[in-house]
Amino acid sequence: MTHNNSSFINTLIIADKIWNERQLNVKMKTFTFIFQSSHKFVAQYMLFKNIPLFCGNKLDINWKLLKNPIFLQFRK
Repeated sequence: MTHNNSSFINTLIIADKIWNERQLNVKMKTFTFIFQSSHKFVAQYMLFKNIPLFCGNKLDINWKLLKNPIFLQFRK
């Protein structure tokens, strides 16, 4: 999983084997998000749990590793 425009991303850490809510590390103050990079269900879980992604004003990531596109609502 890659991104093309890093200027819009404050901090985005991709980690494997991050599965449940206890392992999902969300630090709002540092805008750090760790989630499994190659599993679509993690993104679906984040969407279901309303976990916001703070990545500046825009998030530009290549989601090709996900089998199905996941559309998340972003909040400032």
